Amino acid sequence: MEFIEHKTAKGTVVVSSEQDALDIMANIGYLYDSSKIILQKFSNYRVQLVVIGDFPQLASKSLKEFILESNKGLQVNFLSTISELL
Repeated sequence: MEFIEHKTAKGTVVVSSEQDALDIMANIGYLYDSSKIILQKFSNYRVQLVVIGDFPQLASKSLKEFILESNKGLQVNFLSTISELL
């Protein structure tokens, strides 16, 4: 297992599991009332982000279009399985 550790003025944040990462993302989305901030930060710092999920089941046309456009680039991608990433 790989650990991601980040030291801040208020302490150290350790991401040691998928759930830790999801908790951080959920907290940011809740505190700032927008998940767009998360995607924008990944893009600003040129950090690749891959979101794995069951996206064909989505009902939102605009979200489906966003996923299609995102997958044309290399920064933020939405995949169905981890094996697609490898």
